[in-house]
Amino acid sequence: MKSEHQLKRAIDEVQNLDIRDLRERFGELYGAECVCPQNVQTIRNRIIYKLQELHYGGLCEADRLQLEAIRNQRRTHATTRIVTRRTLTPGVRLIRQWEGVNHEVLVVDGNKFEYNGELFKSLTAVADRITGKHWNGNVFFGVTNGKRKQNRTVRSVLPKIGGRRIGARL
Repeated sequence: MKSEHQLKRAIDEVQNLDIRDLRERFGELYGAECVCPQNVQTIRNRIIYKLQELHYGGLCEADRLQLEAIRNQRRTHATTRIVTRRTLTPGVRLIRQWEGVNHEVLVVDGNKFEYNGELFKSLTAVADRITGKHWNGNVFFGVTNGKRKQNRTVRSVLPKIGGRRIGARL
C-alpha cells in the first residue's frame, strides 16, 4: 500500500495532466476506455476517487450489497423515490453580497449556521436577518438553483488542507 505522501503526490500529478494523458490514466486505473465527456475536471475527479479507493479501500461488502439492493429496488419500483436532504459540509463558508456588503455564513453542521457570531437553525433565517424580508435561504446563498438576479454575487469557499479543498466532491 502506498504512503499518504505517495497518494498526495499521485493526486497532485493528476492535476497537471492534459485531456489525452487523463484519458490514458483513466484507462490504466479502470481497465476500460474513458467514456467520460470532454469535461476535464470530471475525468480528474474520477481518477482521484479511484486513487483514493485503491489507497484506503473501497466499500465494505455490507455497504456494497446495500447500495446494490437500493439500485435493484429502484429498477423494480420506478414510482418509488428515494428522497435525500441536501446537507452542507461543516466548515463551508457561504459568501453573499447584498446591497454592496459581503455577508459570510459558516456551516457549523448540516442544520446550524453561524452569522456574525450568532447561530441560526436555517439559511432562511440568516437570509431574513440580512435582507429584512423572507427569502428561501438556499436560493439566496446559491445552494440550490433558483433564478439568479443580475447583481447577485454568490460563492462557496471550502477550507483547504494541503492544497485540497475539504468537502469538495471527487
